[in-house]
Amino acid sequence: MSSQTKVDCTRIATDQKHISYLDGHIEFIIQDFLEGLNTPRALTVWLLYVNGEHEQLVSLPLPDQETYSYSDPFFRDYQATVLLRKSTFLETGIDTKARALSKLQEAESHCKQSNERFRTSDLGLNQALNPLIYRVKRKISSVLGPFDLDEFFSGAGWGPGATFSLPRKRATPVDKMLEHRITVTSDCYQIARSLIGRDIHWAQARGIPADGPCSLLASEFQIVKGNRVVTVPKDARSDRPIAIEPTANLFFQKGIGKMIRNRLRRVGVDLNDQSKNAELSRVGSIDGSVSTIDLSSASDTVCRELVRRVLPDDWAVWCERLRSKYSTIDGTTFVMNEKFSSMGNGFTFELESLIFWALASLFDPKASVYGDDIVVSTDVYPDVICALIEFGFLVNYEKSFSTGRFRESCGSHYFGGFNVKPIYIKDHPCNSVVDYIGFANSLLLFSSRIGIFGFDPRPLPAWRRAVREFDLHVYTVFDGDNTLPIGLAFPRHHRRLAPHFTWSRSTGVLRLPGLSYRPGRFRHHWSDSSLAYTLRFSPEVPISDGFPTKRGGAYVVRHIQLNGRVTAV
Repeated sequence: MSSQTKVDCTRIATDQKHISYLDGHIEFIIQDFLEGLNTPRALTVWLLYVNGEHEQLVSLPLPDQETYSYSDPFFRDYQATVLLRKSTFLETGIDTKARALSKLQEAESHCKQSNERFRTSDLGLNQALNPLIYRVKRKISSVLGPFDLDEFFSGAGWGPGATFSLPRKRATPVDKMLEHRITVTSDCYQIARSLIGRDIHWAQARGIPADGPCSLLASEFQIVKGNRVVTVPKDARSDRPIAIEPTANLFFQKGIGKMIRNRLRRVGVDLNDQSKNAELSRVGSIDGSVSTIDLSSASDTVCRELVRRVLPDDWAVWCERLRSKYSTIDGTTFVMNEKFSSMGNGFTFELESLIFWALASLFDPKASVYGDDIVVSTDVYPDVICALIEFGFLVNYEKSFSTGRFRESCGSHYFGGFNVKPIYIKDHPCNSVVDYIGFANSLLLFSSRIGIFGFDPRPLPAWRRAVREFDLHVYTVFDGDNTLPIGLAFPRHHRRLAPHFTWSRSTGVLRLPGLSYRPGRFRHHWSDSSLAYTLRFSPEVPISDGFPTKRGGAYVVRHIQLNGRVTAV
């Protein structure tokens, strides 16, 4: 499931003996699973795990796919290798935060070198780079066209996460619209004053007695120097650095991102759909006609000078004014960014996809791109790799495949046309009922994947041990990522948890606590912030009755009063 649909359900009532049971048997469950794989690599993983050699375990290289003739032995070795690679509960002795920040600093150093190289190209000292820049800029210009201010403002918005000044637990749309002083960088300040003032309902919700377009006063804003960098768990080897943008900057960055996304769709690149890359990787694993490319630190290696040279001038100016030129790390150190934008910026994903597509499509008109997952014809694979390196990007050769029978792109893994997507144990299964059921479901799913004619019985002992203390025999069907049960999704912020269990005798499906719409009616009132939100973002269901948000790990409903104040109950 996407990060937008995960829910912390640790507060759901359940028999604690199930969790206690699993806590004492997790080691045996892992042993049963690896024994079911029954390969030398699985034995190696078990010995490293049980003997506490966790750093060596998560650093095991992937099996060499070119040495395998059939999908089944590769699948087993591949699964054994990556089973615990993303487990954040292993005692590796690695300072994952420090490693993430170190990698970020390395990317900044690399961007600095790339920026210098692009500057020298202006002097005609790099004869190979200039023609490539020119061709990429022409292709990007043909896709983007002129910058449309009305489309830009109508597409602006926020994601579900935190901003520079608002933590995630207070990051509802109303919190962002009614923030006491909207955080913004100095370059974006005049844009925010003017464009937010064009939204009369938003201005009125903030208590501004406007009856037409206005320019907000300086007291409505707090000017900050840039974004702040934090790290979030990624895997057992490193955290992932992300930048949390100022509230106003993020709002407008999303507008740029949506514009680029819409234009890429016109040339066959749909950033709302990963299935094209997945299907191409499946085909490539059968006949070798296409290759998959993955990049390291992709968003952190899109350097400033590259973007300024390949974007049309009007687009480059707007992106430059909306990005954060500085970042603060640990709340103390401000650094000037050598990269153009980072993960967390509202248009980074779309911008990097645009650049990678333009570069790859120079060599393969049918190239498919989703972020830094690039799929091109095998015939032009070396040329695309060279062009990416010339533009300052770092190719992740461990996850790039042009030979053999294995291909991987957008989370889809294929060997000779067979789905060999592995399962991972990420968080400790005993953290919550959600993790518990998801872990058990993933074991059952793996048995169905590995068996050609239904369930393969060998991995089943691990599943049986995991569910031994449950009185339930059938678990719910699997969702897109095959880790959490259906009914546990949290699709939109206008829904809330309904803490009850349902059991269907006819289908044999257990549904864990599901979701229900909050009853209520929409209050049409000019000063109601939810009216401003509804008019701008058009949610599926009116939400003036309240927003769910977290407090102390539990969900509460935060009601909106007519005067715009938000109260928690």
